[in-house]
Amino acid sequence: MGINPGIFNLLSFVAILKDYKGAIRNLIFLLLFWIIGYYFGTYLLQQSDKYFDNSFVEPNPPFAYFLIGVLLLDFAAYFIKFKTIKYYIYQHKEYFSKKMGCLSIAESFMIGASVLYSIVPGIWLLRIINPALPADSPLFPYLVTILIVKWAVVAYKLLFFTPNKKDNWDLDEPKPPSILVDRIANVILTLTTSVLFTVVWQLAVTRLLRDHPSFAPYLGTRGTIVNILGYPMCLTVYAIVLYMPTRLIFIMEDYYALTDPRHRRAAFLTSVLFIVFSVLSTLLNTVSHI
Repeated sequence: MGINPGIFNLLSFVAILKDYKGAIRNLIFLLLFWIIGYYFGTYLLQQSDKYFDNSFVEPNPPFAYFLIGVLLLDFAAYFIKFKTIKYYIYQHKEYFSKKMGCLSIAESFMIGASVLYSIVPGIWLLRIINPALPADSPLFPYLVTILIVKWAVVAYKLLFFTPNKKDNWDLDEPKPPSILVDRIANVILTLTTSVLFTVVWQLAVTRLLRDHPSFAPYLGTRGTIVNILGYPMCLTVYAIVLYMPTRLIFIMEDYYALTDPRHRRAAFLTSVLFIVFSVLSTLLNTVSHI
């Protein structure tokens, strides 16, 4: 007798988790973002804001090495995910072989732009790391080189995952990394992207308020339509521009691994949920400090 795939069947539950892994991953990212922001957000913002603009402050080597570790772990995990994504592309080559060139312009404009823009979070972190390092540290030039190499490799790998010619789809199917290695890469990237987005998002929001006070949502007699509507709109654009490069590798995996419209929709909607959450939390924090 075969196994009845009922709702309480363990195998059915595992299959559901696998099919909706993009959505589940996004929800975990949202939870981590909230936890990091709640417990470490103030410290991360204070340190990042202090070192981002001022090179004449006292170094903080532990903080600098922490951010360096985040950058390096993020870079290492990318190489594992490259293999995973390449495997999914060839698993679904009947679907993607119709999309010739780098990336489908209609479906992937935002992803392609995020590939090119993905160097920005790294540049922001280097601006923080440099003054936080000891004055005699020789690491910074190497970090710049690593950042440029990472951006070039990521841009090349992600933009040219799909073959440029139809005949190239007949190449041997690539082998994926082991399940354990891929899961370790998922955990590493989930943690590193949570820290990266928390730091970059808080800096971006701080500078929006500080450098463009006209966008601050002053209510009452000082409130205007521009202030009330313009500030959330600017925050939403910030959130999209900063979220997509930070989560780029997972967005790409969802794009190539999930061909079922339901699963794609779930991954997309949970990404929207995260952007809405980050914008609303910032608005509430801002209003509470007026």
